[in-house]
Amino acid sequence: MNEILAKINSWIHRKEAEKFTTDGAGDTAVNVVGQITPRGLYTAGQVTKIPLDDTSWTPLERSALTIPTGLGPLSGKNSMSIQNRSKKDMLLQYDNTNSDDSVAILVKAGSERFYDIEGTIVIYAKTVSGSADIILEELS
Repeated sequence: MNEILAKINSWIHRKEAEKFTTDGAGDTAVNVVGQITPRGLYTAGQVTKIPLDDTSWTPLERSALTIPTGLGPLSGKNSMSIQNRSKKDMLLQYDNTNSDDSVAILVKAGSERFYDIEGTIVIYAKTVSGSADIILEELS
């Protein structure tokens, strides 16, 4: 039994050692097959006040966010927060052609919604009645 464990441990050690190498500066580096795509926040963000009314759906679209030089172009939102600080309830929808408000998401006055969302998705908003401003926070 001990001989089998020793062989397994040796195989695991050899496989783990294959993952690492030393770079030109003598630092340990990881061998990667394929492509690594960074995800998460690039520390770029924007907060916008958006006026809403009860007659039309307003798109909460990707804004013109920019990220620090050297990190590449903005590929889209990673996160979005919709704050309804008003005294009016609001509705959220993904299809601005749908006239049935009963299938929209209700966001009560004074509440907030959070989304982990790609920049290509558009959310539409309008108030249940009257007009109000909402706060949209976008992070990339």
